[in-house]
Amino acid sequence: MAQAGPQLRAGLRRSATTTGARRARTAADVRSLLSQSGVATLLTQAAEGELRPVADWLDRLRLMEMLGFEHLVPDSRMLPPESIRFAYVDAGWVRAAVDGALSVGVGHALDADLNDLATTGGRLPACAVLLRSDLVPHWPQTIITAYAGPSVVEPLRSALFGTDVRLMLYPRVIDRFELAEPPRGLCFGIGNVGTIQLREISGDHIGYPIEGIEGEFPPGKGDGRFRRFLRPGDADVLNVYGTGDALVPALSQAHGVERLSSAQFALQMINAPQAQTFSYRP
Repeated sequence: MAQAGPQLRAGLRRSATTTGARRARTAADVRSLLSQSGVATLLTQAAEGELRPVADWLDRLRLMEMLGFEHLVPDSRMLPPESIRFAYVDAGWVRAAVDGALSVGVGHALDADLNDLATTGGRLPACAVLLRSDLVPHWPQTIITAYAGPSVVEPLRSALFGTDVRLMLYPRVIDRFELAEPPRGLCFGIGNVGTIQLREISGDHIGYPIEGIEGEFPPGKGDGRFRRFLRPGDADVLNVYGTGDALVPALSQAHGVERLSSAQFALQMINAPQAQTFSYRP
């Protein structure tokens, strides 16, 4: 068998080197031969051209490339608009799908044994994330990052369905998932709900956003809260330190200081890229 590989690929036959009647071979003999690692390696090398397309196709099946969206989400209520879903991937189900595909060509026990040569494929996904949102078509540069502990987990597959659904398959179960706006130069402005997030102006975390309701300015409800800090009759210019409702005195009061410096004021007006994080805590 050690000499058979090149000869098999060349289409040659070896002449018999033994004399006398040959013993009839049985299925047990063939199975015993296939169980030897060297023989399996030899057969894989000799039939590489035939096995590689099969192995590649099975790898695609493991990543659910051949499954229609209706098999992943059989009811649209499971993934309504503007929603995200996290799921485990059943490794047994994936293996059953591979076994089912291979069973089509199994006519006898030897076929089943030879199938093992084509099933040493890629990794199985362990979990999935499904996102259905206008973010998918309208913000294609959104940075998507998954973590397992402190380590970043790269997806085995990222695929689009239609225009607003993205599927991501990961080789490990993740415990944190983050959607972030793409990096850009710092700019000044207010958020899309008409507020700003206050930032620390003292201590060890200068510039860090103040979390919670205390960090939202101005306080209260409604999207038009910031309008009172605009110059009367000019909706595009801030009333920084004029008469009436001026922005700097209000920000100073929110921080509990007499007056913000120009640098501290600029710090409050930074409009940085936003990130949304989903965390799993068992």
